[in-house]
Amino acid sequence: MLTALALLTAAQGATLDRGFRAGISLGEVTDKFEVLDISFSKGLVAFKLVAHALPMEEEPYACKYAGMQALPVSGVMLGIWDLKASKVQGNWMVYDIAMVAEECTSHEESTKRLNAAKAAFEKAGLDIAKKPKAVAVGPKDTSFAAARVSWTRKDVADEEDGMGGMMTTVGYKNGETELSFQIEWQRAMAGTYEFSIDRAFVEGSRAVLLERHHWGSMRGDSDIFYFSPVFAK
Repeated sequence: MLTALALLTAAQGATLDRGFRAGISLGEVTDKFEVLDISFSKGLVAFKLVAHALPMEEEPYACKYAGMQALPVSGVMLGIWDLKASKVQGNWMVYDIAMVAEECTSHEESTKRLNAAKAAFEKAGLDIAKKPKAVAVGPKDTSFAAARVSWTRKDVADEEDGMGGMMTTVGYKNGETELSFQIEWQRAMAGTYEFSIDRAFVEGSRAVLLERHHWGSMRGDSDIFYFSPVFAK
């Protein structure tokens, strides 16, 4: 479903990596993505991802995790994103997604993982009770005034690729700085790729955007999330 090669260069020499392994994903269908805290001064974000598996040959198993009554087949990941390095600093799979009972995370193990995540948040100076308010963002090609950021998308088809290969280029512009990355994907098996700015977080004249990359095909759907660099006026 996914061949993400992403890359690349900024006018100031920075690099945006949007490869599959660089993002925040469980490789499954997203139920919820929460930003628990963001520190512009430290360049860190605390996040929570909740996702479930699509039923294929068998149905996902309902593990009856504590607090997950509304989403009985979903798993939960907590993590820290490093805005300066543009990657996940650490993550903790508090509840595993399971297809059979044996794959469920035990109460003892989930408590251990949760405590490890909380200790990491505290050490990083992140308060996960904050849950900062997000700012709604318009559609693509719309300028985000708080930090004077705009973004564009351009799709180019590979006419020689029998699998319907596509190359999508997404570009950011923030003052004199221009950043871009590329994603390769295929239209075979009803393949689709969508890029969107899910929301933004603002502090003074600085802003961070939450990117959502969605892949779909006859095999299923999946999301990958990334945080943009810090943009400023």
